[in-house]
Amino acid sequence: MLKLGIGDPIKSLWFLLDTVAGLTWTQCQPCKSCFEQKDPIYNSRSFKSYKKLPCYDASCKSPFHCFEGDCFYGITYGDVSETKEVDSLDTSTLLPPDEPSPASVKNIRFGCSLESKDFVSIWKKIIAGIMGLNWDSTSFIVQLGRLAPDRFSCCLVQPDKSFHSLLEFGDQMFDKN
Repeated sequence: MLKLGIGDPIKSLWFLLDTVAGLTWTQCQPCKSCFEQKDPIYNSRSFKSYKKLPCYDASCKSPFHCFEGDCFYGITYGDVSETKEVDSLDTSTLLPPDEPSPASVKNIRFGCSLESKDFVSIWKKIIAGIMGLNWDSTSFIVQLGRLAPDRFSCCLVQPDKSFHSLLEFGDQMFDKN
């Protein structure tokens, strides 16, 4: 799991890391069918930095589709859980556990899920969505890769009180003393 800030001002949410998925998504208001989560569901109307991706945007092409002027996306996972979401842009902020000054990146593409089905008791109701870490153009690491080319590292471990998973992007990989 990874804590990520979305929006300006920052709304901190927990995401389950998925190395098979592309687009990162979180549940959004107004949600027709959402799984229970610990933190309040993201409300895009509360953030001046939020933008829906319109149908006429060049990146709204298959597997995305247009509906009532907005670009939409649907994901079905192997266990039959699924989400339907509005393709969106907002500021994302990496929230490292020991860093006093987090790094923010504007206009990161993500899914604003209005309907999440059959996500049963995932991660003790802690997570708010999925962070896609594959090599698709919409994945979080590829989007950040445009800012820090060829510099991504991760060490993913089971959630535990004594260890943290580590994701590093860009020059921070080389700032170790």
